[in-house]
Amino acid sequence: MTYSERAIILERNIRRHTEILRLMRASRFRRFQRTVGEQGWRFLCGTAALLDDQHERAIALLSACNESPEVLLNLALAWRAVGEEERGRRTMAKAEEIAPALVRAHLEPLAPPFRVTYLLPHLGNTGGMRVIIEQMKGLVRRGHKVRALYLAYAGVAPDSRFADSCVEIIPVPPAADFTSHIPPSDFVVPGLWDQLFVAWEAAAGFPVYLAQGDSWIFAPDQIPSWEVGLLRDLHLLPMAIVSVSSFLAAAIKHLAGRRATVINPGLDLEIFDQLSARHRLVDMERGGKPRIVFVAPDGPGLEFKGVGDILAALAILRDRGFDFEPLWITPWVPARFFPGQVVVNPPRRKLARLLARADLYVCGSHYEAFPLPPLEAMAAGTAVVSTKNGGIEEYAVDGWNCLLVPPGNPERLADSIAHLLTTPTLRAALVEHGLETARRFSWKASLDHLETFISGLASHPRPVLHPPSWREAVGGQGM
Repeated sequence: MTYSERAIILERNIRRHTEILRLMRASRFRRFQRTVGEQGWRFLCGTAALLDDQHERAIALLSACNESPEVLLNLALAWRAVGEEERGRRTMAKAEEIAPALVRAHLEPLAPPFRVTYLLPHLGNTGGMRVIIEQMKGLVRRGHKVRALYLAYAGVAPDSRFADSCVEIIPVPPAADFTSHIPPSDFVVPGLWDQLFVAWEAAAGFPVYLAQGDSWIFAPDQIPSWEVGLLRDLHLLPMAIVSVSSFLAAAIKHLAGRRATVINPGLDLEIFDQLSARHRLVDMERGGKPRIVFVAPDGPGLEFKGVGDILAALAILRDRGFDFEPLWITPWVPARFFPGQVVVNPPRRKLARLLARADLYVCGSHYEAFPLPPLEAMAAGTAVVSTKNGGIEEYAVDGWNCLLVPPGNPERLADSIAHLLTTPTLRAALVEHGLETARRFSWKASLDHLETFISGLASHPRPVLHPPSWREAVGGQGM
């Protein structure tokens, strides 16, 4: 058996176990919902409303709950937030009389450096994982204690991306109780929706969900309605939500009614600053042919990346008589045939050079929360043609720093590529404005925003996130 065959079998086994794990967690959450009852769920929704500054809603829901120190503390915070200081003071005094230790723990600020634990959704080389890794490394550099949990499947281990990060990596056996492995933390950061109940149930730290998009958000019609309902209810658990884009935050608000704080990812601008202004090699070495590059994974469940649309657009260009060199950069060896050069999982600096040596970058995604590769192409001084996939509009402006076309339309994609190949003045203008755009997105700015956000959570009184007798409803910790 070859290495590739073993890798495919390993990937299939991991995917199968992941689906089983998700079903188990979903079943566990639904059992909890039934057991906690109407009172408990009302408390959870009221507390989530409090976190989202929906204070009137929080007061209405919490006032309808049976009196307990947890309810009283949260209700007191809501009264104070709407300016009812005296009512809030009396309610807090009543809570403190019943449970002084509980009140003290939630009113005392958390002092930095913070203990932050990330729950890694996987170890794959994806844009989402790149954002998580950059956040973890950045928080460590700023003096915080960062840990990361991952499911340690056989043959899967952290790679060089984690080297020298000073992040404590904690492997969890796939069949083990994930929740019980989360160490005491100030903040617990789930990286995917199926970890939301895990992070909340563990009660090991304040949960801060890092939302980076999912099919249920962007294409809910493509999954069963019961699953959409499950995912909506999971987002109603009291936790803070961070979104990588305004587009994703609006989608979460629409589908789950929750507020998400937008913190855009950044770029390692130092890498791109080291490139010459036009590092491309349009010279005799490659016959003066324009080079067209795209970055995308391909495989089952990844059809939304639009690789098929890009290949169809390139074929249309060939039929129209255009001669060019296509380059596909991908995290793993693609299964489908590609009539051009394929580069698998290049290091970041090599990726920057490859982007800089291209004339055009193409993105074909049907939807994205915040696509990093087109922004990296702008930083490398390469003109961008992309689908109007939602998240790209966080930084892309049609006709100013890129050309945007409707998703799922290879003909329109080919038209825009052809237009740029034959209009050098427009291409130069897009490059200039793309460079200007990319400079606004640094990891320093992103981490400044993240650190300010969690510092704000730490410095203010924090509501109780778990209703009375919630452990009985959970029935003991588990996956």
